[in-house]
Amino acid sequence: SINQHNVVPIGSAIDDVRIDADQGIVIQDELFEGIDSLGDLISIAKFDKSFIEDLENDLSKLCDMESRLKDLEGKPDPKLETLKRVMANTPSEKVAIFSSFGDTVDYLVERIESDPSILNGREWISVVGGDTDPNQRARAVERFCPASESEAINGSTERPDDEVDVLISTDVLSEGQNLQLAQAVLSYDMPWNPQRVVQRNGRVIRLRSPHDVAFLYTLIPVKGELEDLLELEANIQAKIQAANASIGMESPVLQTTDAQSRIYADLQNFTDRLAAGDTTLLEEEMNAAYAGEFFRAELMRAHQEGELQRIRDLPWGIGAAFVTERSDITEPTVFFACRTRNDERYWRMVSKSGTIIDVQDLEMMFHINPNGQPGCDIPSDIDFDRLFNIAAENIVETHNQLTDPTALEGTVPASQRWALEILTSPDAPEGQQYDDAHAALSIGRNQRVRSALSDLRREYPKGMTITETAARILEIVSDFGLAPVAPPTPPKPITTDDLGVVCYQVILPADKSQQ
Repeated sequence: SINQHNVVPIGSAIDDVRIDADQGIVIQDELFEGIDSLGDLISIAKFDKSFIEDLENDLSKLCDMESRLKDLEGKPDPKLETLKRVMANTPSEKVAIFSSFGDTVDYLVERIESDPSILNGREWISVVGGDTDPNQRARAVERFCPASESEAINGSTERPDDEVDVLISTDVLSEGQNLQLAQAVLSYDMPWNPQRVVQRNGRVIRLRSPHDVAFLYTLIPVKGELEDLLELEANIQAKIQAANASIGMESPVLQTTDAQSRIYADLQNFTDRLAAGDTTLLEEEMNAAYAGEFFRAELMRAHQEGELQRIRDLPWGIGAAFVTERSDITEPTVFFACRTRNDERYWRMVSKSGTIIDVQDLEMMFHINPNGQPGCDIPSDIDFDRLFNIAAENIVETHNQLTDPTALEGTVPASQRWALEILTSPDAPEGQQYDDAHAALSIGRNQRVRSALSDLRREYPKGMTITETAARILEIVSDFGLAPVAPPTPPKPITTDDLGVVCYQVILPADKSQQ
């Protein structure tokens, strides 16, 4: 437990934390293999004394919520019944169903597999962003809106053998995809940002759509439930603010109460108009959606006319400056967003004195967020060339360390590394299925796969043989439908000449004497 090891996991290490109703908050033992080299564990001494008490209190509440949720199993789901009615009555043959959460998509998949009548017998496919790669997502879209869509639009009735009429997806497909062969969009949940609904609807309301009418469905909370959800969200934000204070984040990272009130009022207004069928809402919001298409078309034209290459050749991108409210910025600091010639992205922050600010990407996003502060002039004594050279040398060193194929092995989670060791043990059974399982686990997999492997690893010392353990690993690979994949290719080495600046931002301390 955290109390046993006296450390708190942050960053990627959080993925290896397990919450157990009996044992409490448990850190997987494999995290402590080579603990000296891990930067994702912080001594508990650096946290407020009440931190663990709060964690245990939250754990108790979460376990209570889990128990109450289990009581709902087997009971009718009115939301699912509403989906079933919509799918039975919609005039559209093809329907895109969106949810904000991967767990919700998994729930729908589970229910539809046990009861195909929910979709009125239609063939379907699902996409969850974190569980799929770009190629898998492109293949899913192709099955929903086949590559022969131009012929379909012109009246062809021939359908590919694997074509489906329902696409169930998270918002990973709500932007930039052309789903115009569909005539209906159903938002299974009401996103916190109403613009998400617009983006979802915009996937089928396209310039090349063969349909004169589109059917847009949004399942929204009944009267009174939205207010309860907003109150819950406000309580959660207050919890986050208290947690930030416990680890010394003094600067505000949340919006003010007035700003939250305006957001809640806008969301309530949007929901009320949506429930009332206000068609002017669609007109207002789709204007913004089409504006995005216009700018994408302009960008494509610039590419065709060679303008994009001229932009890429610029030595500097966009720059701005603002005075931060954060107390940990004590001197002017420059944020560089860089890309290599192979389109690999790197971010760095360098102080005026030439020190690399060693923080993770999420923390950098907090640093570069003006949080309402106006822009200001960039101090003339900042030597951008010198600071960029420092950032570039650090990036090149980091990048070139990854060109060693053995360095990529460290990117596989600990539970998977253990499974790979079992499968390659001299005592392990041989066969194509074991080779395929090894290939399937050679890249990072999602939390559910890692948890299943971690549970098996805890069982392993209790008398299981290598053969029995390898067979259980095979079962996990099969249960999650994991397929062999090619091992990741190490990046090509680079020099500082291969690195360019996309944009930069200057962050100035509030203390004027430091500028």
